Amino acid sequence: MLVGTVVSVISVLCCVYGVLNPIIIATILFAVCIWFGFRRGKWLVLILPLFLSLVSVISFVGIDNRQSRIERAVCVTDTVTFTVIEEPYLYYGVTNFKAKINKSNVLPNDCVVLIKTETPFLSMGDIVNTAVNIDSVSVGKKSLYYLSEDISAVVSDVGKCEKIGFSAFYSAIGSVRRYIKKTLTSNLKTSQAATLSALLIGERSDFTERFQVAVRQSGLSHVMVVSGMHLAIIIGGITALFRRIGMKRIWQNILFVTAIFLFMALCGFAISVQRAAVTYVLAVIATVINRDNDSVNTLSATVGIIMAFSPYVLFSISFQLSVLATFGIIVILPLAQKRLNRFIPNVKVLRAGCDAFIGSVAAMLATLPVIILNFGSVSLVAPLSNLLVSYAVTIDVLITALALVVNLVLPFDFIVKPLFCASGIVTKYINYVIYSLGSDSVVVNIDRSFAFVTVILIFALLIVRRIISRNQYYSRLKKIKEG
Repeated sequence: MLVGTVVSVISVLCCVYGVLNPIIIATILFAVCIWFGFRRGKWLVLILPLFLSLVSVISFVGIDNRQSRIERAVCVTDTVTFTVIEEPYLYYGVTNFKAKINKSNVLPNDCVVLIKTETPFLSMGDIVNTAVNIDSVSVGKKSLYYLSEDISAVVSDVGKCEKIGFSAFYSAIGSVRRYIKKTLTSNLKTSQAATLSALLIGERSDFTERFQVAVRQSGLSHVMVVSGMHLAIIIGGITALFRRIGMKRIWQNILFVTAIFLFMALCGFAISVQRAAVTYVLAVIATVINRDNDSVNTLSATVGIIMAFSPYVLFSISFQLSVLATFGIIVILPLAQKRLNRFIPNVKVLRAGCDAFIGSVAAMLATLPVIILNFGSVSLVAPLSNLLVSYAVTIDVLITALALVVNLVLPFDFIVKPLFCASGIVTKYINYVIYSLGSDSVVVNIDRSFAFVTVILIFALLIVRRIISRNQYYSRLKKIKEG
């Protein structure tokens, strides 16, 4: 699967930058799939990732054709009907939100657009009719960003927005998000509510500029963006509950996948959550069909599946960081543990702390090229700050989720207030760590060209790991034969 993922990445890059014609690439991939199909051995293992690569190229062609149609409609005024699919937010005094086109004379149906409007009363789930101006997203510095977010066009309304209905699904998701924000705001301080909104639903609009800088400089940006870590906390709590009540495995799996989908929807189908969700679903499928869950193959399959439906996701920084951080934890962490555990006393708490620290360093090393290339700086305290807040975040998310559920079911102050009080204390600690470690002195500016050097170093490390693993395998095989 790893080879297939690499092929998918190279194929999409060749298509985007015009190195080869997509039809030529698709033909080559199709021919290779057929060739492997007639070979014996592990052809099934190879044909699936190559097929996903082929689908990625086909998806790219479809998106390219769609964007060509939209390009011909740039600067055209059109009357459209759309559904608001995210909670509107203010950006420089203008309301922005994503919307799905339901009806248009120019734009394709079901395509996603970014709408800019001065109408303040819209909510997630509203179905709206209005006249708009269409702008292109296929040119300029942000073109790849828009396409990686699946945004086909940027439109601004020129007429009065008229609400003509609502979407039950998106309205329900919007109501839950508003309930969470309102409950947190009414029970906690503003700074604590803002932090918990980011941890639970990825809502960062209430962050102050100073806090955003501190988060970035302390190396905790990934903590304040809903990702696989947050999904793991929620799913871990749900799984523990299912096991406690003795639920059958089949129902566990069904509710498990349902909970993952609902959490994805609650977080606005963020790229990092999609990656984690697909990984978890593949893990569930592996248990159902009694197959071993190889972490590298599962991650590779996840990347291949996501790119098959959305090839431009390759250019999403959050997707790159999410995948590389997971890859670092999967590949670098076990290698470091084997070397370092011999020097660490066999004390459970100490080992857990060291593993958390090593895992943070492994994720940082794997994401270093992307961080340097895009931001030109590295936080020196990132491993320490991650160690200090990782367990606190887990506790905070679980307590707050419990408080929100209890407040909905049994809204009694003598039950709810202690839970939010405990949550507030933990959140205050997290904010204290962020402010304390997020200073200018802990950030080192690095020339962006150094990103390519870090790529070479990481590949060298992986090659060394491969050589060591191979030598260990042959050593064990030799001992077995001699025995």
